Amino acid sequence: MKEEKQMRRIPSVGMWIIKSAVGVALCFAIYLLRGQQGTPFYSALAVLWCIQSRIRDSLFIVLQ
Repeated sequence: MKEEKQMRRIPSVGMWIIKSAVGVALCFAIYLLRGQQGTPFYSALAVLWCIQSRIRDSLFIVLQ
């Protein structure tokens, strides 16, 4: 019986990860444009909290 090596497959990057990365990068870009005033950490957390899998769910979370 031959053992076949199973190749470990890296999962593809989904839109959720892309949206999260763009949102966090935008928070830090605004932080730098404002002359490093404020705390970008909390803005990045808010972005990650608000991004949901569906647009309707994201809007519901944002409007709370």
